[in-house]
Amino acid sequence: MHSILISLITFSLWTAAANAASFWNEAVSGDLSGNHNAPTSVTFSSGTNTIMGTMGGDPGDGIPLDRDIFTFTIDPGFQLTAIDVVTFTPLGQSFYAIAPGTSISITDPSGHLANTLVTGLYDILAPMAAGSYSGATGITNPLGPGTYTAWFQEVASVVTYRMDYQIAAVPEPSHGLLLLVGAGGLICRRSRRWCQA
Repeated sequence: MHSILISLITFSLWTAAANAASFWNEAVSGDLSGNHNAPTSVTFSSGTNTIMGTMGGDPGDGIPLDRDIFTFTIDPGFQLTAIDVVTFTPLGQSFYAIAPGTSISITDPSGHLANTLVTGLYDILAPMAAGSYSGATGITNPLGPGTYTAWFQEVASVVTYRMDYQIAAVPEPSHGLLLLVGAGGLICRRSRRWCQA
């Protein structure tokens, strides 16, 4: 009974991920690149974009290091609003970084927008925007549009994970703000001297 319940939960998680806006499962889609100069290109679109994989290693114990590095683009009119860590096993402290463009330095954190240690199941974009773990230029929350490269790595164990990247349309200006701007324009037309001061 217990194994059936586990199977049902796993199937439900897989089904939900498979119905995401974009879905990359290393077990099906292939291993994400470990080359910081040639990351895997993953297509993101509006909604939940899921990355599932296994990374890490322990060179001291003879387990080769497996980095997961990929690039994604946030289209104009959209923004990344969250990076939700949905599964992360075993729990620990794994390094995660984002850089602008189609590559990322694995030796110089000053080229990163932000980096952090992932320690549990939560939205990691928020703490990254609050401040980096190790020297970076700074990241905004929400992020985008633009092209970015993400790097996820562990050096003391092999980690399986799922991250959901939430992409949403940039909110339209509120009607109140539009009315205020319009009223300002009318005032300027009626009182040119006040607007030119």
